[in-house]
Amino acid sequence: MEEKSISCKGVMKRLIKWASSILLLLFFLHSCVYHRITHMNEEELEWIANRHEGEMMYFQSNNGIKDTAIVYNIEIYNSLNPFNMAYFNTSNTEYIAGGCIDYSFNRSTGCVGTLYVQKLYNNKPLFCG
Repeated sequence: MEEKSISCKGVMKRLIKWASSILLLLFFLHSCVYHRITHMNEEELEWIANRHEGEMMYFQSNNGIKDTAIVYNIEIYNSLNPFNMAYFNTSNTEYIAGGCIDYSFNRSTGCVGTLYVQKLYNNKPLFCG
């Protein structure tokens, strides 16, 4: 009779060990994997990838005033990696593909700007802002 109680305790310890391991695994699967990922195709990627840092663009207003815009930073986010290594810093469970082009005008206005492009949903067109 004593042997059965010892073996039952051993079985219970193993069962608790396995159950806690499974719960821990489920927690990490929930937090370390993106739940939704969007991705830009080659045509959509051209909205960002066709520019390069240092590129100059020339503009002329209706009044004949000329100005030059210089691209000083380009960032592209278009990964298909499902692992979310920054979850504990950002708590973000979605990876939205996109990019931005930062530019500034040379005239004395000191005007700077950013063109944002995002792929909010895979079956929809790009969102520009």
